[in-house]
Amino acid sequence: MAKCPNCGTEVSKPERAFKNRFFHVEAYACKKCGHNFKFTG
Repeated sequence: MAKCPNCGTEVSKPERAFKNRFFHVEAYACKKCGHNFKFTG
């Protein structure tokens, strides 16, 4: 689960997830405020 940095709502499922050479990237979209954000790890 990820929290939206804009409004603090928890987003459970990423819209997209992919792995590049060095990182695993997950792209989320908040349904409450419409903010799009990514997490890398």
